[in-house]
Amino acid sequence: MLGKCYDYGYGVRFNQREALKWYRKAVEYEYAPAQYELGYCYLHGRGVKRNVERGIKLMEMAALQGLPDALYFLGITYFLGEIVPQDLKTAVLFFRKAAVKNVGNAQFLLGQCYYTGMGIVQNYKKAVIWFKKAAAREVVNAKYYLGEAYEEGLGVEADLNVAEKWYEEAAAQGCEEAKEKVKVKVLAY
Repeated sequence: MLGKCYDYGYGVRFNQREALKWYRKAVEYEYAPAQYELGYCYLHGRGVKRNVERGIKLMEMAALQGLPDALYFLGITYFLGEIVPQDLKTAVLFFRKAAVKNVGNAQFLLGQCYYTGMGIVQNYKKAVIWFKKAAAREVVNAKYYLGEAYEEGLGVEADLNVAEKWYEEAAAQGCEEAKEKVKVKVLAY
């Protein structure tokens, strides 16, 4: 925590060198949040020379301890393939581990993988299950895709009233695509 205070200027003056010192000290004790923070520093060259291998290794150490942030970060990293080569199957593995730890965005992205068949066999029913979990955590995109699933009957029985409910919730959170769906519905009346 002292490293994080220095890293973000919480109660002390920002000092990246001091932050790294304390992160490294905590990593010696295999403290997962410090592994995550130090890994992030290496991956993005924050106060250290950028070292992707070291950064990923630290993130993986934190993920092995079940740190939700590390699991989600690795999922995104393998999904996008910008820092490491894209590996959708590995991304799904990390999304699943983060999703069961109630990381809303991981729940949405796991649902999205099931919905599109990216990195896993397409399964609309499983997609809807994960979208519902993410929607319960107020993930706006999950609400939009639930609207689409109910509108099209993908993984659920088609129900335009339920679809409208999900679109309205997503629109209320600022989703432009959902606003268009709601507007089209209003114009249809």
